[in-house]
Amino acid sequence: HQQFTNGFLAENNPKYAIIDTDAGGGKTITIAMDMVDLLKKAKVKRCLVVTKNNLVKDFANEITAISQGKLNPFVLTAQTIKKITENFELDAKGLVKLVKECPPNTIFITSYDFMSRIWDPVTGEKAPAIEYGDDLIRSWPAARLLRMMEFDYICCDEAHIIKNMLNANGGGSDKAMGT
Repeated sequence: HQQFTNGFLAENNPKYAIIDTDAGGGKTITIAMDMVDLLKKAKVKRCLVVTKNNLVKDFANEITAISQGKLNPFVLTAQTIKKITENFELDAKGLVKLVKECPPNTIFITSYDFMSRIWDPVTGEKAPAIEYGDDLIRSWPAARLLRMMEFDYICCDEAHIIKNMLNANGGGSDKAMGT
């Protein structure tokens, strides 16, 4: 099923795909094969995997093992960004430039927890809430920072987390998606 899925993704090049497989069913291998294929064909420049916080390290290790070291995982979390920006004296623009200059076999990995932070990962300042009519819109600086890095392949592992996060923040997924 992994070869079939990878073949389907390679042949059809869908803008979005949902791979519904049980735990241990080989999603990581399928995702890694798809990323390698797209990177080799130069159809994408930067790949991002978003997963649960406790799976970030596992995903990085699996990517390395599956690709036999041909893919370089780069973990983007509050801790790694803090270390990078402090060690290299970078601001947000410098960090974005660093990411964009990484070799094309670099796979970036982050967590849903990181993306939903209301604290700026570079400055450490709390982002303001913005009034929009009667609603307060939460600003998510970490997600904004990732968007500036211009990923053109994003894999949302355990994507049901998005719906759960949106519901926990007071708005159903249908409201948050504008439907």
